[in-house]
Amino acid sequence: MSEEEVEKRSLQDLDTILQAARKLGIKLVLIGGYAVAAYTHGYRYTKDIDLVAEKPAVGRLKGLLKNLSYSIRDTEFGLAGSKRLNKGFIDLHISVGRIHDVSTGKEYPVDSSLFKNAKRLNVKGYISKTSSLKATVVDLETLIVQKTMTVGRDKDTIDLLSLLRDLVPIYSR
Repeated sequence: MSEEEVEKRSLQDLDTILQAARKLGIKLVLIGGYAVAAYTHGYRYTKDIDLVAEKPAVGRLKGLLKNLSYSIRDTEFGLAGSKRLNKGFIDLHISVGRIHDVSTGKEYPVDSSLFKNAKRLNVKGYISKTSSLKATVVDLETLIVQKTMTVGRDKDTIDLLSLLRDLVPIYSR
């Protein structure tokens, strides 16, 4: 399976997860590479789905993800899972209560303001530019803080530079 096909499948799954969660009353906010793509022109490929959920929704969320063929496991910081796709896979990370960065051990607290300040934005693919969906995305300030928490991860550096490149002209007007 090509990277383009994996990316399309990842975006389709993200859309399915978000729509089903909404129907079940589960609040989810998109973080990570796809959140960066929502604010920028998108400068890197990602297939990972990174979300934040409220703690009371974890049980219902596990059932939803298992129905979508994800293998799910509890982690210290929420849920993690993956889905095999022929020669590819999609990784899933869902933070609950706090967002933890493994490269530094730093944490960002999750409270009701994260859900309240989230924005409904268009999320698009890097390779398959025609693949897109609407998602509730973490607010820009929080996303920048999350991307500056990491150390030694090139993709986070690219994400931060993408945000600065595309958004600085907006704020300097």
